Amino acid sequence: MARAVAASIWRSLFAPAIVGSSSDGGDPLAGAAEAGRRYRHECLAHGGGKPGARIVSDLLGVGDLASSPELLAGAVVAEVDAAAEAVRRLEGGGKGKRTGARAP
Repeated sequence: MARAVAASIWRSLFAPAIVGSSSDGGDPLAGAAEAGRRYRHECLAHGGGKPGARIVSDLLGVGDLASSPELLAGAVVAEVDAAAEAVRRLEGGGKGKRTGARAP
């Protein structure tokens, strides 16, 4: 669950800020800094004074996190797909060629 929430926050808050800043010729770190400020203000500033599920649902703009399993599932699927793509690149572009040490 924690991984799904973290991936959802990344996909919804940080990734668009970074990509949006760099795609319009701006500094991608500027977008990340603004996303970080929003994360600090909307998530971290509450400490233990607000239920965690409410903090995350407010940040992600969903009414109730428990009623949005598609959001969490989509974030996990995207994370797994990105990891699989990274493995394919490391293995030689996904063409079945392996680089480096041989498998036993």
